[in-house]
Amino acid sequence: MRSLDTFNDTRRDGKLSDLFATLVVMGLCVSAQATGAAVVDRDVLRAGVTEAQWRRLRTLLLEHHILAMTTADGYVLARDPAQISVAQLATLVPGDVFGGRSRVLPAHTRSIHWAARMEALLQASRDAAHNHLKLSLEELFDADQTVFPRNDNGIAPRA
Repeated sequence: MRSLDTFNDTRRDGKLSDLFATLVVMGLCVSAQATGAAVVDRDVLRAGVTEAQWRRLRTLLLEHHILAMTTADGYVLARDPAQISVAQLATLVPGDVFGGRSRVLPAHTRSIHWAARMEALLQASRDAAHNHLKLSLEELFDADQTVFPRNDNGIAPRA
């Protein structure tokens, strides 16, 4: 078995956040899906995801049935990209936006006078971030979409 290090691209400037790395992988899968191809480890590493990060994220994405492994050791989306939101992906990666790192303050900190207020502010931030990231992967990767947030009917205004 060959190591993923064989394919590791050393020209990267730095590590991607887990959420951004996950989106890079999703983008590769959406592009590959359009041609009937699968994404392989080499593709992910060349896109700037580190070996250790890819191992971790791959496990999460497979466990949550977002990716499926092909018989040729490639990866494809297990679900329609229109049914996967950025918010769903963000909940999978610890510490990014509103991931699992510190969703609720530990019990011993709740007695501190400002802790309840801080917990409420953190929850409001997570709720706002979740609302902004409700767009599907299909919407994110649509080249015709603008960077503007969606309006009240859920559609992003076009340029």
